[in-house]
Amino acid sequence: MIIEKANYEGYVWYSDETMPRVLDGSEAFEPNLKEGENPFIVEAQLYDALQMKSYSIRFWNGDYHVVCYDVPKNVCKLWEADIVTYGSNRMNNNKLLFWQQWKEVEDNLCLGMKTLVPKALVFVGLKK
Repeated sequence: MIIEKANYEGYVWYSDETMPRVLDGSEAFEPNLKEGENPFIVEAQLYDALQMKSYSIRFWNGDYHVVCYDVPKNVCKLWEADIVTYGSNRMNNNKLLFWQQWKEVEDNLCLGMKTLVPKALVFVGLKK
């Protein structure tokens, strides 16, 4: 998969580094996801506020696994209750912001009524 060059906010962690690189959206970045390249991206969370796209990148079992999400405009204001914040140890004390998505499913333990279960955690930026 090719991810276009953009001013991403988030982080990228390379296989030869002890800490992730923090991206603040001020410079263009293009992830290289070519298999067999060294160093390779072990993990990344990238958010492009201009294109309203979020990318989750993981490398395991010799393959890149990339998930792309379309993010609604002003997601952090629209669904404040669904924004989850995680602290970081190695990213200059930045907090990672994720939009928790939910889906409805029938629950046999609740007489078949519909309940909400987590669907996805979508990266939507950093917060100091």
